Amino acid sequence: MSDVKQELGADLIDAIREAHPQGVVTDEVLYDLDSYYDEIAEEVRAALRVVKGAAVMHDRPPEGRPHWEEGDDPDEDCPAWTEDPSSYDMMFLGPMETCCCFEYDPEEYGDDEGDSESVASPSECRVGCAVGISTIAPLAVVHFTEKEWSEDGSETMPDIDPMIFDLNGSAVEPETHYKEFMPSEGIQALRALRTEIGQVLESFGIRVLSDAELRSRIPDLKPNPLLNPFPGQEQDFATLQDALFFRGV
Repeated sequence: MSDVKQELGADLIDAIREAHPQGVVTDEVLYDLDSYYDEIAEEVRAALRVVKGAAVMHDRPPEGRPHWEEGDDPDEDCPAWTEDPSSYDMMFLGPMETCCCFEYDPEEYGDDEGDSESVASPSECRVGCAVGISTIAPLAVVHFTEKEWSEDGSETMPDIDPMIFDLNGSAVEPETHYKEFMPSEGIQALRALRTEIGQVLESFGIRVLSDAELRSRIPDLKPNPLLNPFPGQEQDFATLQDALFFRGV
């Protein structure tokens, strides 16, 4: 574990601790947070929307968003469901290059064999960058992941944890995973997009954390497994990942 106070500075660590004053990561901060991000959120989103050669294909604001059933009138009908609030603003940017897009047919892989009642539809996937901007401190993550659109009209909702595992259940680094079936120019496009996103965020004073930094331990702060969007990572101490990037319950 790295020395997180030395890397980030005492002020940022103090801000994280103030967000969780009970010494345990909780979602109470989501409902009573005077965030630095409130003043710059619209500018940050606007800047990310005009990143050259990419498009925002999915986003979720920290406060969550209501969803209605098809045919419902948002002005008259109650939402069918509302997203839980989160401690981070999330945007998924996909490069426009065709080398970052591929088609997936479950019949080719036998994914629908033996289950005639739930046959998966062929789909189109685009690999891009999921950006998570913490509302607790000016820190962010940028991870490669994908968004999928199926012929039946359904689509996936990418998030900052790509949730990629091998056959043994161990997490796989996203770039390693996508190298297996994407051409080298696709990986290069993703790296270039990640760099440009980092530059945009840096212009607003927001630093992109490395995976090693995300695993840094926060002294005297314990995690809350109910809030952890990264399953399988249970320990008796909280990391930057635990303290900055979580969903409400």
